[in-house]
Amino acid sequence: MNSFLFKKSRKFVVALTTALLLSLTLTGCGGAKPASETTPAASAAPNSVIKIGIIAPLTGPAARTGQEFKDSINMAFGEINNKVGEHPIEFKWIDSESDAEKGARAYESAIVNDKITVGFMDWHSWVSVSCMEVAAKYKMPHFFSYGATDVVNQKYKSDPEKYAYWMGKAWPTPEKLSIGYVSAVEEAIKKGLWKPEN
Repeated sequence: MNSFLFKKSRKFVVALTTALLLSLTLTGCGGAKPASETTPAASAAPNSVIKIGIIAPLTGPAARTGQEFKDSINMAFGEINNKVGEHPIEFKWIDSESDAEKGARAYESAIVNDKITVGFMDWHSWVSVSCMEVAAKYKMPHFFSYGATDVVNQKYKSDPEKYAYWMGKAWPTPEKLSIGYVSAVEEAIKKGLWKPEN
């Protein structure tokens, strides 16, 4: 396991736990009804399970990335004993297969059939764009998508109320990245900002 990835995921855990608690306080453990059929949810019952639906490419061309997400998330949440406050955590791993349509169908199934409480992550821009529709349809809070495309921003700006459930875009649009990935890592090492173990 890449220690840099693990350290980054630990930061996400802190942010996610805060977001989850806020989500549970504001929306409760909402049901899986489309937005047009939802009613305000009651606050979460003490010790109720938080089911986190994590979208990742677990099979297909980016399966290695999906496995690294899975390993680092398991390790990071293990450090907080798989609990947020008094709420135990369960993971529902949602395989996007690196495909927008399959990812959206799997996400919807996790909401409707597996009754996830909150959505978390995903890797590909095209999966983010398709899953935004699912989150909007079911009013499912979704945090920390890695989809970088500006289409995510455009979609949100087109109807902020509808797409408000897609929160915390974790990666800037490609145009806003001033230097490439390799150059960024090399510069961080050169400036002493990051000292890789190997």
